[in-house]
Amino acid sequence: MGKKATIVIGSVLIALITIGLFVWLAVDLTLPPRFEINNSKLIVKDSYRTEIDLTNAQISLSSDKLVLTKRIAGTAVGSKRKGRYTIKDIETEVYLSIMRFGEEYIFIKNGDKRYYINLSTSEETLELFNKLLEVKE
Repeated sequence: MGKKATIVIGSVLIALITIGLFVWLAVDLTLPPRFEINNSKLIVKDSYRTEIDLTNAQISLSSDKLVLTKRIAGTAVGSKRKGRYTIKDIETEVYLSIMRFGEEYIFIKNGDKRYYINLSTSEETLELFNKLLEVKE
């Protein structure tokens, strides 16, 4: 195989990988996460999947402003934030599954782990919050 053919094939592969990455990010950010509650755990099914033990967790609704200081592993576009971040005045990293940044969210604290979650609408967020409270009872 000639040098020119190798360069063309390499360029095509790089272009396909780049396009695939952008498509994945676009789809990832537009699809809301799926939630499953199983054995006192909230399982967030998303690209940044996590399991949250609800056994001794504090669960509340909050509209306190979040000030992000660093993205550790996550995506952010428009009002959506997903993944692991650090936020102002918190010493450990936190988990975000925020579809509407700046609006009311579910705050879950279990030990030093913190999770911030909201869905596409306030009604969906409240519905998930109520299901979490039922698990705690």
